[in-house]
Amino acid sequence: MPTPTTTQVDPVARARKQRIRRKRARQSVVFGSLIAFMVLAALLAVAVYNNAINVPFATGFSSTAVPTDAPITPACLAEGKTKPVGYRKIKVRVFNSSDRKGLAATTAQQLEKLGFQITATGNVDDNVANARISYGAKGIARAYTLAAHISGAVLDYDDRTSVSIDLTVGASFDGLIDEKSVTIKSGTPMEDLPGCAPIDTLTPSKQLHPTVAEAKTEK
Repeated sequence: MPTPTTTQVDPVARARKQRIRRKRARQSVVFGSLIAFMVLAALLAVAVYNNAINVPFATGFSSTAVPTDAPITPACLAEGKTKPVGYRKIKVRVFNSSDRKGLAATTAQQLEKLGFQITATGNVDDNVANARISYGAKGIARAYTLAAHISGAVLDYDDRTSVSIDLTVGASFDGLIDEKSVTIKSGTPMEDLPGCAPIDTLTPSKQLHPTVAEAKTEK
């Protein structure tokens, strides 16, 4: 009767197979953990986006806010004087209240192309972030007409007695509105600005820079 033979296992081959099995096991653990982490992160992101949970170290997804000017109650349009004023009848002084060199001159040039009459430009130290239009009791419609070309401008009623108006622009001023987006039309009555008040209920502020000499000539 033949004697059964015993198969000899190569110890080197056996060690190699064991290393491969251990490597595959580690890979499975790593990949499994990575997938679980990605799923958890996705669920957390969805929850934060939908405000389902509050994040203690953040106030929301937002960019740096653009500085704006404090609101000022504008005067309502006078009865019978609600139509836009012809640009050539509007005299404007343009002041730069920022460190942006040439901002007043550039803005003045843009207004002149539309037909506004620029009487002066200069640099001032006023605290204006975007744009402020200063006007007197006789210049309400003129201020409204100019404001239609400037996004976010505040209207400041002061004690001047003339029909001229001032435009002071600041660091966040982004230029005039595109002409196609201007909502006023010649001959069509303008609407009162939101939150306006009758002129006789407002107390005018003191006019700033009443003479051109008080404004530094823009460089």
